[in-house]
Amino acid sequence: MSVVIVIEYQIALSDRDEFHNWVHEVQSKNITQKGYLGTKVLSSKEDEDTTYVLLQFDKQEHATAWQNSQSCRLLLDTQEEKWKGKRRETVVNWGEFWFQEEVPKWKQMIISFITVFTLSQVVGFVLNLVMKDFAAAHPTLTVMLNIALVVIMLVTFAMPFMMSVFHNWLYVSNSKKNK
Repeated sequence: MSVVIVIEYQIALSDRDEFHNWVHEVQSKNITQKGYLGTKVLSSKEDEDTTYVLLQFDKQEHATAWQNSQSCRLLLDTQEEKWKGKRRETVVNWGEFWFQEEVPKWKQMIISFITVFTLSQVVGFVLNLVMKDFAAAHPTLTVMLNIALVVIMLVTFAMPFMMSVFHNWLYVSNSKKNK
């Protein structure tokens, strides 16, 4: 899963062209960085100062390597004085929605299967009880409603609950490695 470094700048409208030139320079030097996938610049409306630079990497270790590299620091520090105190940096790892990278995939699959299977069975049973005639007349809509309810429950409470219940089992191998 990809990792995105989001850097938020407060750039005066009069400095935007200079800023965009600087971002282009950063982008051209990142092309050789291992795992670098690209840069996007998102500027707000004409009357606002917020500009976002998104640097995408294929995995966390490559994003971290870029953040710790001397070329990154030199490049970012060249403009540091001009925009000092106007920069905020965030790292978003799209692969860590529920599970962190170090959880083995087979454990992720077991927890996900148990949760989705249980929710699907319970929701399907309740829908058939409550909406028996509707379910018989509209099976496709019933399946869509079932899936929607399962997804809502999965994201809002089921997976967070499962993660708290199985936390020690999911991360047991990592705590043993660190001792």
